[in-house]
Amino acid sequence: MTQRQKVVSPDLTLDEKTALKELTTNADIFIKPADKGGAVVVMNTTEYTTECTKQLSNTLYMYNKKLNSDPTATYNNTIN
Repeated sequence: MTQRQKVVSPDLTLDEKTALKELTTNADIFIKPADKGGAVVVMNTTEYTTECTKQLSNTLYMYNKKLNSDPTATYNNTIN
């Protein structure tokens, strides 16, 4: 080790690493960044799925419109 190199201690303790691993592998919760404010959102997976379905089913919102066909191929051709 040269004089300039420093030993850096880990940011998380072993217990914190274990807890984080358990949370990220838990299928009963959904963890994602919040839309605003840089926070983290932890939601029950069932509630998250219900909320997603509710928002996508809202046809009053101008961006939610059921399409007659999948436009992916057309968009890919346009991009390429």
